[in-house]
Amino acid sequence: MKNAWYAGGFDGFEVLDGKEQKPRIFSAGNANSCQLFASGGMKFVVLHLECNAPAPVLMWAGEMLKKHADRKAIICTHMYLGYKTKQIDQIRRTDPRRPDDWFGVMDWTKSHGERGVPATTAWETCFSKHANLILIVSGDQSFAICWREKQKGVHGNTVHATLQDYPRTADDQDWLRLYRFRPAEKKIEVWTYSPQQDRVCDGVSFRKDHAHHQFTLDLD
Repeated sequence: MKNAWYAGGFDGFEVLDGKEQKPRIFSAGNANSCQLFASGGMKFVVLHLECNAPAPVLMWAGEMLKKHADRKAIICTHMYLGYKTKQIDQIRRTDPRRPDDWFGVMDWTKSHGERGVPATTAWETCFSKHANLILIVSGDQSFAICWREKQKGVHGNTVHATLQDYPRTADDQDWLRLYRFRPAEKKIEVWTYSPQQDRVCDGVSFRKDHAHHQFTLDLD
C-alpha cells in the first residue's frame, strides 16, 4: 500500500443515517481514507494516510479535517516519526549509539519518488493548520521502535505524535499499543501490552525506559 496513490480523483462513501460508520476514501482502495465515530461524549474524525502521501492526498486530507472541524482529529500515517534524516538512518546501521537527537519528525522519504512528501513538510503544509488535530500515530520504523513528540499547531493547539513499531524478536514479542481516551480528564492513557504474555512492556532492545512504553498524553 506504500504507492497506492494515483491521480484518479475522489471516490467512496459519505456518512449515512447518522451511524458514523461509512468511510470516505481518496481514489481507489483504502490506502487513504476517512472514518467518523463518537465515544465517551467525544466525536472523532480519523484519517488514514499512506506513506509519504503526495500533495493531492494532503489536499484531500486538509479538506476532510476542515469539513469535520467540529470533531477531534486523529491521523494514522505510515511514516511520520523515526530517524530524522536519511543520513542518520544510514549512520545507525553501523553506529550502536542511539542519542535522542537522532529521533523526531522525519525529513526524508522512501515512497512516490519526487512526488513523495516528507513528514516535516506534511506537518508544515497541512497538519499544523487544523485546530482540531490532537494526535498523529505512525509505524514503519522498527529500528527506532517507539518515540513521541509534542508539536504546536498554528492555532496554538497541542498535537501529540507517537511512533510504535515493535520488532518481532526474541525479547520483543507481539506488543500492541492501546489508547484509552478519558474525555472528562482531558487525557489519553497509552499502554504497550502483550496479549501472549499478558503483561505490559517495561522495556525492549535499546528502549529500556518504562516511560517509552507506558505514558499519558494531556489534551488541550
